[in-house]
Amino acid sequence: MSTRPTDVRVEAYLEAVRIAVAAVDPARAADITAEIAEHLDDADADAAERGEAFDVERAISELGDPAVIAAAVEPVDEAPDALPVAPSIETSAASPWVRVLSSRPVVVITLLATALGLFISPIVVVIALVLVWCSPRWGLGDKIVATLANPLFIVFALPMLSLGRLGAFGNWSLVFFAAPVVAGYLLLRLRRPDGQRRMRVPRADVGRPPRSGALGSFDGRFAGVVATVATPVALLVVTVPTLVAGDWRALPVTAGVAGAVLALALVVFIASTSWSIAERAIGAVALVLFGVVLAFVVIDVTRAVPLLTRCAGDVCRTLPAELHDPATLLDPVARWVLPIALFSAGWAAARFVAPGGVNAKASTPNARRAPLNAAARSLVGAVAAPAVILMSGGSLTGTAFAFAGLAVWLTVAVLVQRSPRWAPVDRWLTSLALPVITWFALAFFVADPEQLRELELAEAGGVYDIAAAHSPAIEVVPIVAVVAGLVQLAIAVRLLLAGRRRPLGSPAE
Repeated sequence: MSTRPTDVRVEAYLEAVRIAVAAVDPARAADITAEIAEHLDDADADAAERGEAFDVERAISELGDPAVIAAAVEPVDEAPDALPVAPSIETSAASPWVRVLSSRPVVVITLLATALGLFISPIVVVIALVLVWCSPRWGLGDKIVATLANPLFIVFALPMLSLGRLGAFGNWSLVFFAAPVVAGYLLLRLRRPDGQRRMRVPRADVGRPPRSGALGSFDGRFAGVVATVATPVALLVVTVPTLVAGDWRALPVTAGVAGAVLALALVVFIASTSWSIAERAIGAVALVLFGVVLAFVVIDVTRAVPLLTRCAGDVCRTLPAELHDPATLLDPVARWVLPIALFSAGWAAARFVAPGGVNAKASTPNARRAPLNAAARSLVGAVAAPAVILMSGGSLTGTAFAFAGLAVWLTVAVLVQRSPRWAPVDRWLTSLALPVITWFALAFFVADPEQLRELELAEAGGVYDIAAAHSPAIEVVPIVAVVAGLVQLAIAVRLLLAGRRRPLGSPAE
């Protein structure tokens, strides 16, 4: 007896697959759904021949998440004549203006005007915005971002200009920082003349048999866990012993252990089939970059705190290599190492596909409480922004809250990235809002310890006051906390409403 026509779970799963695949390639949605239905019928018949009950949940789990199945579908260039096809830029170019605005020279001019407009003239800025809005190479959301980014940046930057130590010209030049960032965003979001996005990283296939690849039985959850936790573990191995002991002499040893962890993760990334080739390349580059930056930080710290020898007569002894100011280590870690670690861990977790299919039953994005879960974690993750600022100032308590808050934020970012409940704009907001606020404030409004040390020595006649030196970080914390809290609250409300409004398996807009 066939289970498929009578089981509500199977029907709901097939409908979710059909909707998800139709969003990628409408012409193949019916065929792929029929293949999956036939596979379920065969599995039901095999179970009946063995005299066993057909485990519907297990069969669906082995097939994988509908969104992952849709991501593995390669859309065809030309749809059949019987199906209505949305006109591309080339086919709908009845007006010569469309061809001109979508041409490569005009796109280059638009990007250059966006990046350099504020440095040249407000008229150039207006021209760039007009070109962006008239061009078919960007979507509506991209055009709104390009329009609002500069004003929002100025509103956020002006109250904090008095905290900068870059001089009058340097402080006001911060206002122009958003322009090249917007140009880079438009470059990443650029569409081809056929309307398809240029920057697409293919996902790993879901139809592979289990235990494929060089890792064998380890090419599954083991590979996913190793690649995800490699950078956070390496970071903890380097920082925690040094901070607890207050002595930097353990840094070369802990850095060696961290290097071994990163080497293991790199081997897993290269040999695993749980990611596509493009995904493995990006993950491997992130791991190597993390290791190089961490090595430079360790070398810089060991040089900044030299070993001292005290002699009394003929007896000499080496003084403890005390790390008097924790910010000497924590500030470069917060500024340079932590962002790369978060990207590496988030990339590995968000793009991971276990061989043989994703376990949909155990997948958090498929839970009914996923919207509430994501909204709550998004609010808690707001703690990370001010905590990272305190961490850069040498606060051990701030460091603990920073790691905890970033872990919570990273889980919700991965959840939203993997789930079909939310649209791309939700994924962008959840993944980028908190890092942008945190490291923008850290980069421009919190001076690093070396600059502060030189400033204190020059102003106080050789006396270096740690507490006074790190006062700018304390001044920035309340502003960052309020901004991050309001932004994360808005994101939490959006995740809650959008996640409940869109049924599971429906295509993201």
